[in-house]
Formats: sequence, structure tokens, C-alpha cells
Amino acid sequence: MNGNQKGFTLIELMVSLAIGLLVALAAVQMFVTNQQSFNLQRGMGDVQDNGRFALDFIGRDARMADLRPVGGQPMGRGIVMATADVPGGTATTITLNDGTNLGIGSSDQLVIQYAVTPYSDRDCEGNQAPVNSVIVNRYFVRADAAANSTSALACDGGYYNLATNARTGMGDQGVVLLSAVDSFQVLYGVNNGTVSGCEPTRFVTATQFNAMAAGTAVVAMKVGVLVRSQDSTGTLPASPGFQVLDKALTSAQVPVDGRVRRLFTASMAMRNSTPDSCKIWG
Repeated sequence: MNGNQKGFTLIELMVSLAIGLLVALAAVQMFVTNQQSFNLQRGMGDVQDNGRFALDFIGRDARMADLRPVGGQPMGRGIVMATADVPGGTATTITLNDGTNLGIGSSDQLVIQYAVTPYSDRDCEGNQAPVNSVIVNRYFVRADAAANSTSALACDGGYYNLATNARTGMGDQGVVLLSAVDSFQVLYGVNNGTVSGCEPTRFVTATQFNAMAAGTAVVAMKVGVLVRSQDSTGTLPASPGFQVLDKALTSAQVPVDGRVRRLFTASMAMRNSTPDSCKIWG
């Protein structure tokens, strides 16, 4: 053997391996941290976009609620509270109670109708309703098997003819607007005639409204949506709970599943409820 050949000693090799291992561990840790930060930011962005989309979508209908055709042909209330407000309405298409046992606790539903005038329009499912018909959009929470979600915000749209009351496209599962919603709550601002104009005197649930005296009008509403991210973003601290309008969700009810959650609320005026129409129609 050539005595001039030299190499690393065992100690030098072990030190080099240890340093390389530390560098690799630091790189992996940095990658994991960056990935968690990316997932968190993506989850927050998704929740922000989805929550605002839901409120904007519902707000558009709220501004159209109770819009009537020229001549003021009779139709039910713009905010539907009873089966009699929609021709052929049943408990299947218009739930009279305040909630369904989906999401965290229970969620409300919201039914809005307005006349199509003077141009045709589309319901929340994209069906084109002709002039002289009334669009009915029902917002509710149901499961979304396609997204593997047990609670999603959906909308069932349809319309009926003002002259014949013939209905089209109402009473199905609708389309999913948001596939990850923990709670959907609605309160109705009512005017019982004790103040002038159409200002709400208080906000009530659908059940409370249906127990009120005839002549009480819905002139505003509040909508609350608790949105969660579709995927887990990593380890997050336990939630202290949420107050979604009149429903309190305790920390024990909110699962620790790594998903980002955010509460969105909005107050909406029924702009078609003029002082002369602050009464129940029909």
C-alpha cells in the first residue's frame, strides 16, 4: 500500500455526519414550518372568500325580497314564513321551525321570494325564470357528499307563475354554495306599527315571528354564518366558542380538528318594504 495516501479518520467522519444531520434537520424543520404557515394562510384566505361570498349572495336576494310586478299583483311575503306564502308550499320545501340538526347544534333556513319584472332573471340554481313569475330561493344546511362534508350551505331555487301558480324547480336538494359551514343563523327585524316608517323594533326568530300578531312586518334581517376551512391547516388551539346571533356555541361543541373558523355577520334592510307596505301581504 502507498503510505502517502490519506483519508478521513473515523472521528472526522462521525463529526461530518453529525453536522450534516443537524443541517438536514434544520432544513426539514424550516420546510414544515413554512408548509404549516402556508396552509394556515390558505385556510384563512378560503374562509374569508367563502364567508363574504355567502353574505353577498344572500344580500342580493335580500335587496330583491318582496319586489312586486307592475300593478302589485298579490303574492306572499318577501321573507317566507309560512307555507301559505308560496302556492303549493309544504313543510318539505318550507321548513317552519328554526333549525335542522346539521352543523354544530342546529342551523336555520331562509326563504326569500321576489317577482321577476320587467326582465327575466335566474334563481340561485341558475334556472331562468320568465317575466311575470316569482323566484323562490331557499337557503339551508345539508350534507355535501362530494366534498365529504356533513354540513354545507345550499340553496334550492325555483319559481312559480303568478297567473297559474304552476311551480318549477322547487323542493330538491339545490346546489351547494359553501361546502364547509358549521352554523347558519337568521334573525328577522320586525315592525309592529309602534314606530313610524319601516325601522325594526326588535329581532326575532322564525318561530317567534309566527307567534306574533297579524300585521307585523319583516323589514330587516341579520344573517350569521360560521365558516370553516375545508382542510386541516395543522395544530390549532382550542376555540373559546362562538356567538352566532342568538345561538351560543361553546368551546366543547367546536371540534379541535385543525380547521380555521371565522364568524361572518351582516344586517340587511328589506328595501322593498316601504312605509305603505309594512304589513303582511296576502
